Amino acid sequence: MELRTEKVYTEEKKGPATTQLTFDETYHLPDYLPDFFSVILSRGQIRMDETKCSQGHVQVQGTLQFRVLYRTGQNEWNICSLEGEIPFHEMMTLDEAKEHMEYMARMKRVFDEVFDKTEFRVNAYPSTPTQMGLVFCDELGMLYIDDRTGGRGKMPELIRYDQIASYEEYLDETPAKEPGQEPTLNGGGLKLKLVQPRSITEAQTQRGMRPHPYIKQELVICFSKRDRREIGYAHIARQHLDHIFGVHDNETSLFGRRMSKAEERELKGQVGMISAMGAVASAAMKGGQLSEQEKARFVENINLANDAQTGGMAVYSRRADEAFAKVQ
Repeated sequence: MELRTEKVYTEEKKGPATTQLTFDETYHLPDYLPDFFSVILSRGQIRMDETKCSQGHVQVQGTLQFRVLYRTGQNEWNICSLEGEIPFHEMMTLDEAKEHMEYMARMKRVFDEVFDKTEFRVNAYPSTPTQMGLVFCDELGMLYIDDRTGGRGKMPELIRYDQIASYEEYLDETPAKEPGQEPTLNGGGLKLKLVQPRSITEAQTQRGMRPHPYIKQELVICFSKRDRREIGYAHIARQHLDHIFGVHDNETSLFGRRMSKAEERELKGQVGMISAMGAVASAAMKGGQLSEQEKARFVENINLANDAQTGGMAVYSRRADEAFAKVQ
């Protein structure tokens, strides 16, 4: 009898991972198609051709397949369609892929178990989007990108307030070709840039900002491509973000009789820091012991100091941390 051994290799799916790609290639219209005037509708789908793991990296290769329906002139019935493909190649480390999968799994649980079932007030702009929208929950320190363009089965994208580096409204229009005509609307909404792990600034760190693990590119939230009234909600969403980031916190009352919101927060922070230091000194005199009431007061004072240092962002960070802690 002879014993023979043979190696058997199996593949096991560990989970999904997401990364963002920027397509820098310029796609030229074929000669037989008329020029663009404005886009009516566009759809894209990713086809994965090859995935390899080698030397601690994951290599992904595929093709973006797209379809575009567009106008060729001012007449709304001058319509043409275009189909094409753009190849892509992306590489990420296995550690990055693992981090992405773990973060996405936690984020989905936060959405399903906390955000989607919250009894706190949410603000949606617009309330029933036809394209995309933003849903804010200040009590959880997060917003949700309500994307109606990708169909069912799309993973929800939650963004913490302390991950937002900047934001701005945008309006994309094609100028009118003749005097007296209205410009053609291509879309409008908000653009968000998130804090990046490798380029976080000292100012962002001092304000308590946190990097997003995998979203690298600017997020374009197109509220509508047809309805200017829906695009108007982008201005309201931007005002909500202004409130979160304290854009107007330095403004005083009309006659200057009251302190500004920023001044009040700074004063409370100074008092909180002094009280916290006093609690430390008192604990040292008692042999390092604090009662539960003293501990709670100490944490409250530290929070006031952090709120002042971060311009109020620490409030939302604590709320988001509490939401994440529920799905640990």
